[in-house]
Amino acid sequence: MSQPVAAEAPEQNTKEQQANEILDELYNSSFTGEFPGVVEGLKLNESTKEDVFNLLGQPTKDSTGDFDVYYANMGHPGYAFSYADDGTIKEIRYLGTNIQRQTNLGGITEAKLLHELGVPDSITPILDSRESKLLYTVGEYHLEFIIGNDPQVDTDQRTVTHVNLVN
Repeated sequence: MSQPVAAEAPEQNTKEQQANEILDELYNSSFTGEFPGVVEGLKLNESTKEDVFNLLGQPTKDSTGDFDVYYANMGHPGYAFSYADDGTIKEIRYLGTNIQRQTNLGGITEAKLLHELGVPDSITPILDSRESKLLYTVGEYHLEFIIGNDPQVDTDQRTVTHVNLVN
């Protein structure tokens, strides 16, 4: 990881360091089919919907589509889960935090991803949302960083809005 430049204010260094730590944790844990934090131990293709419910409780009532959503609150990140026909997890989404977002996903720009992780295996535009998907192969899994203009972040740079872990 790059070192913060000395000219930056100490608060900026801390925010950047926290965002770098999140990036490291997401990337490193994805090799085992998991994400860090409260959901550590829930693994793609192995853990079930029941395992998720036992760990996190029932999803929010307004979960839509194919995902059970657990929203971020009180500085804790949000997650979403999609399941295969056999009930095992087929995708985990890391939604980040809402409070101090710049210390989490909002502090990870497209340039930072390219610098820290290198060139992705693919970059796909998401036309409906004007976002881009940067896909990295991590062992037998795919880590997808969705990059866009996050209204929760006070910057003119495109940042990570969420991260998908899929098989």
